Amino acid sequence: MRKYLYLILFLFLIIICPSTAKTVVIGSDQDKTLVYQLSEHLNATPFIIPWGSTDKKYINKLKSINATEIIIVGGKYSVPKCFNIGNYKRFAGKNRVECRLKQFNFS
Repeated sequence: MRKYLYLILFLFLIIICPSTAKTVVIGSDQDKTLVYQLSEHLNATPFIIPWGSTDKKYINKLKSINATEIIIVGGKYSVPKCFNIGNYKRFAGKNRVECRLKQFNFS
């Protein structure tokens, strides 16, 4: 129950308080732990999408943030190439462990 309350509060804050962060860390819902850890470390905005989604609403929301840097966590199947917008870096590996090692070396 407490998890749902935090989730609702988090979503409410995202909707009410638009982000002005310069860096956005994007990843699929399956990699959200990695996304949140990296975004906290970099003081960036986390951006979670459903795995493999190419839905225009997520692309438009990402564009509306006006980020100067986008960091993508995951391969081209979990976060499709349509999210390669502007100045981006992609951390992908054969599995989540390899992906995490690349993030660790970056930060």
